[in-house]
Amino acid sequence: MKSVERRCVELDGIRYHRLQQRMTQTELAARAGLERRAILQVENQAGANRTAGFYLAISEALDVPIEELRKQDCDEADLPDSIPRSSAKYAATNCIAVYRRKHRLTLVELGQILGVSKQRAHVICGSLEASPRYVEILARQEGINAADFCILYAHEGEAA
Repeated sequence: MKSVERRCVELDGIRYHRLQQRMTQTELAARAGLERRAILQVENQAGANRTAGFYLAISEALDVPIEELRKQDCDEADLPDSIPRSSAKYAATNCIAVYRRKHRLTLVELGQILGVSKQRAHVICGSLEASPRYVEILARQEGINAADFCILYAHEGEAA
């Protein structure tokens, strides 16, 4: 797992709460009904134009009071040990990609389980449909058959 390398002082309230919830910018944008670019710009540009509507959408998406989003210095001790990397770009219906997110695996870790490179693991997760060959490997790892694996990890919110 990738450790948090940034000091919290560098994080504004939006980025801090997004990372605390292990959420990507894309996931936050989708929940808030905004474009990812808007999240990126606000997190990377100090003093970026943030409207009341923007704060309200982010506040509701993160379930955090607006005042918390405006903080500039955060408590680093509350950040998770690892942060997801662009997981939302993978197809939500690909059971392998869902499995990876639910188990908080890096591409390297998934590749090790599947016996492939990090690059190949990236391709496997990015496919619209999961490869039966790799589903079988992960299903064996879970101690279930491939059909049950696909049902269990069929959609983002349904995996155990």
